[in-house]
Amino acid sequence: MGGLSFTIVHIGKPKVPFVRSGVEHYRKKILPFASVQFKAVRDEPLRKGLSRKDVHKREAERLRKTRDPRSVWVVLDENSKQLASEEFAALIERWMVRGRSRLAFLIGGPSGLAPEIREEADLVLSLSPMTFSHELALLVLMEQLYRAMAILNKLPYPR
Repeated sequence: MGGLSFTIVHIGKPKVPFVRSGVEHYRKKILPFASVQFKAVRDEPLRKGLSRKDVHKREAERLRKTRDPRSVWVVLDENSKQLASEEFAALIERWMVRGRSRLAFLIGGPSGLAPEIREEADLVLSLSPMTFSHELALLVLMEQLYRAMAILNKLPYPR
């Protein structure tokens, strides 16, 4: 898996202690296979005089500033394509074979993501048909990235 790099771009910093510790747990498990970095983008609180559209626009500008043009941009959104874990691992492998080993995953904040961010993505992916908080989505993504690494490296995944 040489050279594989995951960047997790998320709105706001995780505040829930078990999410932070779980993310760190999976980050350590992923590190033998891929580098992992996190980019927290300041959230724009929904407040009086500021519409959801305004919030999305401001957050979208911040997200775009994090974009590495060499990265595959994967936006997480519950109303989109779902993959089984094996399919997700196979997709990562296909990208790598094509020389696209830098993968950036975008997780929106409490207000979701601007539609134009979804349109700019290489892939819009759903972790589940259920809606998760942005913090839980981060934890689930990390677990799935580790699971993908275990699948690709033919390791038994602890149950």
